[in-house]
Amino acid sequence: MKNMLPKRIKKIAQYNFGFVVLGILIVLISAYEYHQKDFYAGSASEYKIIVSILILLAVSVLLIFCFIRRDIKDLTETSEMLEKMNDAAQDSIILMDNNGKVARWNKSSERIFGYSENEIKGKDLHMILAPKRYHDNHKKGFTLFKDTGKGDMVGRTLEFFALHKSGEEFPIEISLTSVNLAGKWCGLGIVRDITERKRSAASLKTESERIEKILRTTPSAVFSVDRNRMVTSWNNRAEQITGYAAQEVLGRCCTLFSRSHCDEKCGLLSKDVIKPVFGKECTVGTKDGKTKIISKNLDEIKDDSGQLVGGIECFEDITELRQYQKGLEILVDQKTADIARREKVMQSLMEDLNISKELIQKEKEELARSNKELEEFAYVASHDLQEPLRMVASYVGLLEKKYSKELNGEAKEYIEFAVDGARRMQTLIKDLLEYSRVGRKGEPFTEIDTEGILGKVTEILKVTINNTGAQIIWNKLPSIKADAIQMTQVFQNLIANAIKFRSDEVPKICVECKEDDNFWTFAIKDNGIGFDGHFADKIFGLFVKLHGKNEYEGTGIGLAICKKLVERRGGRIWAESETEKGASFYFTIPKRPDEVNP
Repeated sequence: MKNMLPKRIKKIAQYNFGFVVLGILIVLISAYEYHQKDFYAGSASEYKIIVSILILLAVSVLLIFCFIRRDIKDLTETSEMLEKMNDAAQDSIILMDNNGKVARWNKSSERIFGYSENEIKGKDLHMILAPKRYHDNHKKGFTLFKDTGKGDMVGRTLEFFALHKSGEEFPIEISLTSVNLAGKWCGLGIVRDITERKRSAASLKTESERIEKILRTTPSAVFSVDRNRMVTSWNNRAEQITGYAAQEVLGRCCTLFSRSHCDEKCGLLSKDVIKPVFGKECTVGTKDGKTKIISKNLDEIKDDSGQLVGGIECFEDITELRQYQKGLEILVDQKTADIARREKVMQSLMEDLNISKELIQKEKEELARSNKELEEFAYVASHDLQEPLRMVASYVGLLEKKYSKELNGEAKEYIEFAVDGARRMQTLIKDLLEYSRVGRKGEPFTEIDTEGILGKVTEILKVTINNTGAQIIWNKLPSIKADAIQMTQVFQNLIANAIKFRSDEVPKICVECKEDDNFWTFAIKDNGIGFDGHFADKIFGLFVKLHGKNEYEGTGIGLAICKKLVERRGGRIWAESETEKGASFYFTIPKRPDEVNP
């Protein structure tokens, strides 16, 4: 292409020059004949005319040559510019001649296919660059293209696979047009390597499928809207909660299932609402006309330029939870009133009536049964019970303080019983909450010094130790991998129990440790009152006490906490004892706790 245009321009110039010379000859011949074959015999005026014509023709020829040189220069520069643009193009530009051979091959073609222009020029384009599976179709279509410049690929942009010089196939996008050069049809193709585009599309598809699966399997309802609040996505959980199938809501406004306050001011797209929003409680309408209470999170979606294009919201149905909480509040009030009534009845019977021991025992059993029911209930709802009990204790105390002068002794005593009962219940709930916290995830395991742990425990129990004169001794103890806070709680509960259940002798508590291949086995031995060995398993139960409440303080939850802490660490705990012969408590801790969830 670089040399083709200047050659054609030169031919045109030569052709025009021939016509100019021919014109001059015709003028000279005409003049010669006019003067009877004597060119210089005419008059002076005629001679001047002829000379003027010759001068004019000479100037014309000179001007024609100037214009032609300028045009040739411009066309040459244009050709060079087009050649540079051709080589600078990021896409491969290939010219195929009428025989299917490579005629032109730019720099990007060399980069994309690996062949230099010298290597491929004059070679069969399809035999080198097209995989074998395309050859038959090419042969069928090339004959028509060669004769007419037409074909299935001409004037279209299609995707195929091509062969690199290395033999590796890669995807391409090709646009083909036909060009008639010197009466022969040639093909001009623009080829783009779309390997990265295909890879990006595949990655995008994989990511899209992954997100789709997440939305489809997430336990929360999730939907999205565009800037006009038209629903653009709707997952399975949203369908389960509202009853609306995806095809019923997609493309429709979210007011279909929202409620009045959402219509008035959309929190999802409103500029007045700070995003993201977490835990907002509102209502949603179902297909069958019901209203459900939901807790939702929401955020807006923006494009790359920061413009708002829509929003996304996820929500959970908390209708049953709110109904349960309401029922729980009613039940707490009933239980609180029942406790006060039972305690009042019992105290009145004990002080004002001379009843038999059998009736008292029966009432105690009934009260014990009621307390057991309450404990089981508190095990589930202890957190919600604390506040009502705190209010009962507080207001009864205020009642006593404000009307103490107007109340008789019996009424004051009733108030004391009510306050005492509420406080004891608060203690039970506090211990129950402490027990429930044991089930939570602890701190990561670290290397801890158990001797340091025991030193901390003795410091915590310093007042009790000093008051009782207790002696706590231990042999050399190992460093282990565990949760320092929870190990402190285990040792503190066991040593505090050993001191509490002491005999008339000075309390002596010995802490020992043995090891095997897999476990550290700790032992806490005392010289206290001990207990019947038949209760060795029972004492680790929740709220289990082997003694009356007036004999020893506590709710009977300490050993249950120890058991839960040890077992959640992959160990076990047990006890051995005989009445009046002291007690020994043992527990194990794995040497390799990495596989155990803290």
